[in-house]
Amino acid sequence: MSPRAEALITQPRSVFQQRLAGNGDPPRILIVGASTRAAAESVLRAGGTPVCADLFADADLQQIARIVPIHRFPDSLPEDVATLQVDGWFYAGGLENAPATLERLEQLPGLGIPLGCSNASVRSVRDPWCLSDALQSAGFPVLELHRESDAPPADGAWIRKPLAGAGGRGVTVWNAESTGFPLDEPHFFQQRAAGDIASAVFTISSSGAAGCHGVCQQLIGIHAASAPHPFAWCGGIAPRPISSELSARLADLGGLLAGKFGLRGLFGVDLALDRDTFRVLEVNPRYPASAELFELAHRTSLLPPITDGDELSAINSPVSRRCVGKLVLYTPYDVVAPDWSAWARRRSPWSAVPIRDIPVPGSAIPARQPVCSLLATGRDGESCQRRLLARARRWMHRLTAANFAETGTVPQTAPFLDPF
Repeated sequence: MSPRAEALITQPRSVFQQRLAGNGDPPRILIVGASTRAAAESVLRAGGTPVCADLFADADLQQIARIVPIHRFPDSLPEDVATLQVDGWFYAGGLENAPATLERLEQLPGLGIPLGCSNASVRSVRDPWCLSDALQSAGFPVLELHRESDAPPADGAWIRKPLAGAGGRGVTVWNAESTGFPLDEPHFFQQRAAGDIASAVFTISSSGAAGCHGVCQQLIGIHAASAPHPFAWCGGIAPRPISSELSARLADLGGLLAGKFGLRGLFGVDLALDRDTFRVLEVNPRYPASAELFELAHRTSLLPPITDGDELSAINSPVSRRCVGKLVLYTPYDVVAPDWSAWARRRSPWSAVPIRDIPVPGSAIPARQPVCSLLATGRDGESCQRRLLARARRWMHRLTAANFAETGTVPQTAPFLDPF
């Protein structure tokens, strides 16, 4: 990081506050990642102007942000954005597994203030053993780990995970069947945890103060969404009600991660949640996909990173009168994106439009890949999930009808990539 950027990020005011306080133009914020639409809307809610280097460049993203073409994700990103002049930048999903790319991005002088976690922080917190040691030293319960070279018994009590995984890709239950399907990339084994899979969203200020925005119930391997494998990430519902004791313990976790690993800005932590106890599954040191759910539920922007300790304490116990859910819809067969451009027109970033991440009409979408995201609201998690599943069936019918109306024949559904 340059000395100028180091000095700026330690100032008590965020990049948004610095620029807006002077009645200047809204700050231009670069977002890089595989899918940046949710982060772009967060920037809009915070009063900024998003510039996005995005792998998909979906139709609705094109309505709200300047798009920077990506030539080869993620390796070409530093070259793709090298000539930009923006006020700050951060990254979304996928880049936590590309530390070399992050290191090169950090060296670009035109990107302004880094609003996310540094490359050094990412490398350390994404190391399962480094993270486990830190948690255990601080008194948090941990899950046992085994290295690739020291596989545990294939008895179903373990999960095999890629070291550079995302969205559940490559994750399997380690049992007699999965031993016949080798994972051809660096991986490890994690003790299988009891409880629900959830995620917590944190803000770490530039001064190191930590706050937890709440807990999101994760949706994993949802059949109605045509999930490509049992561990596929399909979205989430937030906020999930939690006790004051659990909220305080999560705040302690955020403080540990800030102090030990130097995390900053917005990030997420995947948890196995069993009543008021939890075990950390992994840390996602970048803009979390569930952040927009908390913003829409609480009608409050999570950007910019909050810098005042009193403000951070206020977000640890947010009050919401509704739940907001997101469900990623996958396609079980090769399709061409229909013309859903009427849904892609620019709207207020605070509106819970039922469909997001809308593909460009005519683009080819291979089997097992995401098509779009569906949003719904409800008075609680159950009613929200019912609406999401109903919308999934409705939009899948529209996708199928648009692709196979002429032949009247729907191809055979593509099988799970991983049957275990």
